Amino acid sequence: MSEIKSFEFTDRKGRKILIRNAKPEDAEQINSMKRKIIAEGMYMLREPDEANYTTEKTIEEISVNTSNPGSMYIIAESDGKVAGELDFVNGSLKEHSIADHLSFHFKEYRDSGIGLKLMDAAEWAEEEPS
Repeated sequence: MSEIKSFEFTDRKGRKILIRNAKPEDAEQINSMKRKIIAEGMYMLREPDEANYTTEKTIEEISVNTSNPGSMYIIAESDGKVAGELDFVNGSLKEHSIADHLSFHFKEYRDSGIGLKLMDAAEWAEEEPS
């Protein structure tokens, strides 16, 4: 299984943040966060009407990414709410490992170090088989 050991840190704005594996029960919060971020229009490749996230599909993605070597789905949680996420799939080439990842963070959590901590948690991908 591709899971991380949960850990907590204090972000640059003084908030306690928990980095942990996503669970199926996080799906609706994850989808709600993604829809809000896409609606902001910054850094996005899709329009709000293209954000067709369903609870079932997100639960399936969490399940697939946490059960396959070389993949993971982790979240940043603040005060019991999803503040950010990282959906990571390791590449399959022997010589060069190319990864595909998506990362979303609420506006109020940007520039706080959450993205770096999520990426640090994914460092295992260098040694994890794809």
